[in-house]
Amino acid sequence: MSDKHTPGAADLSQSAGRERILTAIAELVGHGAYTTTTVAQISKNAGVSTATFYLMFESKEHCFLEAYENVAGELLGQLERNARASEPSKLWHGALDAVFDLAASRPETMLLLTAEAQLSTRSAVEARDQLVADIESTIERRRDGRGPARSPDVPSKALIGATLRLLVRRLRGARTDLEELREGLVRWIDSYQRTGPPRWQALTPAREVRAGPPNFSAGLVPPSRPSRGRTRLSAEQVAENQRQRILHAAASVTAEKGYAETTVADIVASAGLAREVFYRHFRDKQDAFMNAYETGFQTLMALAVGAFYTSTDWPERIWRALRAYTDFMANFPNFAHLGMVESHTVSPELVARVDERVMAFTFFLQEGNDYRDDERPTEPSVAAEAIAMAMYEITSHLIRHGRNDDLPGLLPLMSYIVLAPYTGAEAACEFVDRKIEEETAA
Repeated sequence: MSDKHTPGAADLSQSAGRERILTAIAELVGHGAYTTTTVAQISKNAGVSTATFYLMFESKEHCFLEAYENVAGELLGQLERNARASEPSKLWHGALDAVFDLAASRPETMLLLTAEAQLSTRSAVEARDQLVADIESTIERRRDGRGPARSPDVPSKALIGATLRLLVRRLRGARTDLEELREGLVRWIDSYQRTGPPRWQALTPAREVRAGPPNFSAGLVPPSRPSRGRTRLSAEQVAENQRQRILHAAASVTAEKGYAETTVADIVASAGLAREVFYRHFRDKQDAFMNAYETGFQTLMALAVGAFYTSTDWPERIWRALRAYTDFMANFPNFAHLGMVESHTVSPELVARVDERVMAFTFFLQEGNDYRDDERPTEPSVAAEAIAMAMYEITSHLIRHGRNDDLPGLLPLMSYIVLAPYTGAEAACEFVDRKIEEETAA
């Protein structure tokens, strides 16, 4: 008699139930958001009881992470197979094929993998970061040692992040032109090919470029607390001072504790105000947070636009606008963290707003079309959107890892990423080198 266990009906039933639960959470989170998906909904969609759910999973988060890791493993397996079959110069084409094939056949599964809108726990965000790192590793591993073929001279993380973010944007908008997007991304990625040794494939700050002093011209001046006793401020000035103190406190506490763990009590304690004062200005924590996000974004945009219009030469305009952008991230770390990290944990409505705000930065790229020629057939709208998403991916990655101070040093890399699809990679390098020389001489 064999000692080997033969699966019985109960084992098979439990296995099937587990798979149904994992499928249910993938579909629910893919179409909605992690925070609004309940165990009761998951159990109902899977056709099991909540008691059965908790027999199989410790919590909703553990269930989500297992579903995420299963689908990520499936995608990474296909990426590896495509990479092995691809020519050295076509590695990225094979990677895009794997991603878009999954998106076309199972869009809700791709949304589960790629949409930060759902990833509101620290573990889930780390899982998304790990997926990007694993895709990057797969491509880099297959590229190494396969001869001197030209490859995109740009950080893989930026290309992967931009691809995933744009794909989510299309899927969320119920757009079906995925093949058009894939072809546009192929042309965009190919525009970074250049001869010679790679130069721009790492997120390494340039030591020659440092942050300038904080620019308070567009707002975000830390409000002072009025002195005790009688004040010469008008009622309107007092109210505005209170509002600004709440916004700065919301950004500060959220950066320290995260949105989910921040309470109104935390905010008013940091602001030095009474609870009733908070509710004179804001309905609840979410209202204060969204106002703080909007204040940070409007300040950033005002600084970037102001810097952009201090020159008439478009590449120079890009350099100056990006300097304002990277300086803001270094000089206002709490608002940077709020806008780039915590904004994805609040509500689907704010996620949609953030997405539109990222696309607002394509405004700076419109003049770049005048620099394109027939030898660089990058599709304009896809290139502009991809560049904006690549900037967001790089910035949010560094901020999540506490590297705000490194962002001004990435000004040369970011300028190259913006300019290369329009001017050509070599011309972009020449411009950036010239700007670095100016920084060194200053």
